[in-house]
Amino acid sequence: MKKVSYALVLAMVLISILVLTAVPISAQFRCGTRLIQVGETKSKILSSCGAPTLKDYGSRGGGEVWTYNLGPTRRMRILRFTGDKLTAVENGDYGFNTPPHQR
Repeated sequence: MKKVSYALVLAMVLISILVLTAVPISAQFRCGTRLIQVGETKSKILSSCGAPTLKDYGSRGGGEVWTYNLGPTRRMRILRFTGDKLTAVENGDYGFNTPPHQR
């Protein structure tokens, strides 16, 4: 049996770590009592979560992007759509307090 060099093993481990960290960890999030998952429609998400804090139409890779600000103690949720279907849920930075005139 041939010996495998430590450099090769280390390279394989590092590549595995890079691949695993490139995949979004969260593919869902909770709105009240409802769990929102990839594949949901925009209308179902709007009825469960209400209007997003921000909508971006196509400037980031072609699809529609909704951002929900969940406040300063929680991370914002970024929802990516292709057509009417949710294709990805990502965690953003921590949210912020909404000024009273924007509520």
